[in-house]
Amino acid sequence: MSENPFSSWFPEDIPLGAVALEEGKASPPIICDCCGRQTIRVSGFLSREDYACAVYFASWTEGHVAEDGLRIILSVGGWGGSDHPRVRIAILCWIEDESISMMALDPFDENGNPLRWNDDEPFFGPFVRRERALGHPDMPEIFHLAEHVVEDDQRVRAALYGYQKH
Repeated sequence: MSENPFSSWFPEDIPLGAVALEEGKASPPIICDCCGRQTIRVSGFLSREDYACAVYFASWTEGHVAEDGLRIILSVGGWGGSDHPRVRIAILCWIEDESISMMALDPFDENGNPLRWNDDEPFFGPFVRRERALGHPDMPEIFHLAEHVVEDDQRVRAALYGYQKH
């Protein structure tokens, strides 16, 4: 096997093959506190050569995607039978100039309190702060996996592209 380009967020034995996505369940919608519209929450799995490499959660509020984008949480690390530690990275996705844009989010407010996410389960690993994520050598792979969520999960794709045109 060639040298693995991933570092500490991924197990050393993760295959380098193509990424495959499996859509998971949709959680019951919740009502947005600010507008009363539904916030949609979906999940799924990402793998390389049948090796589970990430679990994802995506959420958006109907009618707000054009202004606010949608959020993806990737839980990477010890999936597929590995005991490698897991971490979660929060990402904001939006359409700008007819292209997908992404940025890492800080999962905490200005007082250091965790923001409300749809997967507050520690099983998925601790959240990585934005400052740490931005300097981490795995971020290109994190964004690559997030691109697969946007392009390959038809629910996420419809939400993001469906709201781009006014």
